Amino acid sequence: MSAQNFDPEWAKHLKHDPDKPLGVGVVTPHVTWDECRKHMASKGTPEPISHDSNRRAEGAMEPSRTWIVVTLSILGSEEQMKMPAQTATTCQEVAERLGMKVGASPDDIHFVQKQGSQYRYMFNHEQVARNMTVRGIETFTRPKFRYADPKVIIGAGHIGLRMAMFLNEALDDFVVFDRMFRVGGTSWMYQANSTSKLQTEYGAYHLCYGEEFAIPTDFTTPWPSRNALLDHFQRVSEEQGILPHIRLNTNVKSMEVIERGKEVPPPYRIERYELTIERMEAGRLRYGKVVAPSLEEDSGTEETFNCCSICMFPGNLTLPRQETYKGEDIFDGDIGYAMFNEIDYQKVEGENVTIVGHGAFAVENIRTCCEFDVAQIYLVCRRKNLACPRVASWMANRTLHPLSNARFMKVAAPMYDLIGFDPWSYHSVTANEKRTTCQI
Repeated sequence: MSAQNFDPEWAKHLKHDPDKPLGVGVVTPHVTWDECRKHMASKGTPEPISHDSNRRAEGAMEPSRTWIVVTLSILGSEEQMKMPAQTATTCQEVAERLGMKVGASPDDIHFVQKQGSQYRYMFNHEQVARNMTVRGIETFTRPKFRYADPKVIIGAGHIGLRMAMFLNEALDDFVVFDRMFRVGGTSWMYQANSTSKLQTEYGAYHLCYGEEFAIPTDFTTPWPSRNALLDHFQRVSEEQGILPHIRLNTNVKSMEVIERGKEVPPPYRIERYELTIERMEAGRLRYGKVVAPSLEEDSGTEETFNCCSICMFPGNLTLPRQETYKGEDIFDGDIGYAMFNEIDYQKVEGENVTIVGHGAFAVENIRTCCEFDVAQIYLVCRRKNLACPRVASWMANRTLHPLSNARFMKVAAPMYDLIGFDPWSYHSVTANEKRTTCQI
């Protein structure tokens, strides 16, 4: 039920009283919140070990099954673990449980018991003692599985660098590949103009965005430029120690999955990934596409790289639509894509400019042309798109609860009133007659 159709009069009987049953015929929960919290607090306690009677010899006397707490200590370490067990539990059963927990073989786990001033080895068939020292493992924490090959991240843009910071913090073995000669990603290194700026005040574009970092102070404006962002990416990559893991000027051409034999179940059949990579000294990109190397470039620079996993972050807006308009050959003026730094904005001062399209780069170029004192700007598009005012953007992106479409339109309306446009009449907006609900 949407908020627009919610009837308070009809819903009076739905007022919730936490002290009453949840509904007619529904049994009141017998577990209290205190019991839930107690259970969560004890979540780290090992599961109790019950003695398996099937392990005893036929006709053997039934042992005591009193529950005790066994305290395990690791030799040469202060680490301890308390494990509930029955007195009849054998050392072999405890070794098997520890082996499952830490990923070790039970045959390598042994126990030592102190008797007076001496220590003695305990046999596998012996019953557990209240205090035992463990040999054969270094910690009660299961060690992280280490693959033979490193992890791979394709793309050293914003998300690729964030992933690299995460893996570096986890002390993982990883390599980052990127086509460019420095970090920052294709979107900011290649597609954006030198005049491009960040289009949101949301702090997530800071690489050090998170509760574990101090508030970044390296930007002097809410809308940093392309160069400021690239400098930020470079500086943070150096500070976080991820630059040694990054291989720049490198293109990943292909990938092959190397599998084990068919006798291995499908989920475990992949052994590794084999990548074919090549050097790209000149970038070799044109309008987002990789072009063939020139004759001057070295040949035979391909190599094979093995990895255990791949995280691919190729970016977006990578392949712009290319159009050739009738009359371009006789047009006495500059024509170019308003990205890739193709346009020399110094030449447009005092001139009339036509921008074709109504996407993000088109709107950005309106701002850039205004900054370079263009005489008149014409925006040519098949259908007008909604432009989002900053206040509406703040409300949509920063509120704890989702902003309804109707409320968003009402917040944006004052901006459109200034230019005499009705945002509700745009092709992308479908609303009811009273404009209390809509789809965008």
